Amino acid sequence: MEFTTVVTGAWNAFATKITAFLPELIGAVIIFVVGLIVAKLLKVGTVKLLKLVRFNDATEKTGVKDFLSKGNITNTPSEVIGTLIYWFIMILVIIASLDALGLPIVSDMLNDIFLYIPKVVAAIMVLILGILFGNFLSAVVRTAASNAGFTTSGGLGKAAFYAIIFFSASIALSLIH
Repeated sequence: MEFTTVVTGAWNAFATKITAFLPELIGAVIIFVVGLIVAKLLKVGTVKLLKLVRFNDATEKTGVKDFLSKGNITNTPSEVIGTLIYWFIMILVIIASLDALGLPIVSDMLNDIFLYIPKVVAAIMVLILGILFGNFLSAVVRTAASNAGFTTSGGLGKAAFYAIIFFSASIALSLIH
């Protein structure tokens, strides 16, 4: 008789825990599915918007596309940005889903990663702007040196380009740290 009471008590405790956890699980699944759909829609929308404003053409002129191809990245720059936005949203969704499940330790760890992402994005933007400005300054220096009669105008232009790249990389690294 005592054995039956113990088993019944254990089963009732288990059923109580499951019924308390089930709404949290359903909420987490709903958050994840809705977030996944939103992330995919934002990725597709971002890629289409960037293609509409000819972002790929602009990055091809600045050398970003060549830089990506050297790293064996076959996606277009707009697809890369779309993928970054997708994963940015998905990290938010995973954090929200884990919060709904009541897993604060994992959620806090992912939150730290999420808070680090803007620093990485800012560093990437500084590098891209550095490349753009480096190309511009290189052309200005080459033209000015050529007009001044210097025979090494190409070398001076490259020196200006690499100086800008060095400084923008230094700024990008300081942003991440």
